[in-house]
Amino acid sequence: MRCQRCQEDEFVKAGFDRFQRQIHRCSRCSRRQTDRSGSAFSGYRFPDEIIALAVRWYRRFRLPYADIAELLAERGIHVDPSTIYDWVHHFAPLYRDAARPHRHRVGGTWSIDETCLRITGRWCSAFRAID
Repeated sequence: MRCQRCQEDEFVKAGFDRFQRQIHRCSRCSRRQTDRSGSAFSGYRFPDEIIALAVRWYRRFRLPYADIAELLAERGIHVDPSTIYDWVHHFAPLYRDAARPHRHRVGGTWSIDETCLRITGRWCSAFRAID
């Protein structure tokens, strides 16, 4: 962790914030910050994993915000659907941009194999793609 103001990497523990996260004080400029201060999750009350899980469920399964709130409530995490809406609109573009460099183009050549099948007494040809 580095100080956001002076880029120093020496810190002293300075207590806890209201969410019980460790506060660190920079030895050079005395700026106070937590581990989340420099991340995109800074300013959010819920843990990073909960926010990421809710956004992933919405993007992957296209669940309504109320259903995601209900699934989290079953796990003991009570979140309003409008909060999940805010998370999705804030973090989905960040996740998309982070994943973009890891995308790969699909190969340009494809092989096709022809298979003949007998369906209800008639011969039919079916094509099967081979990678």
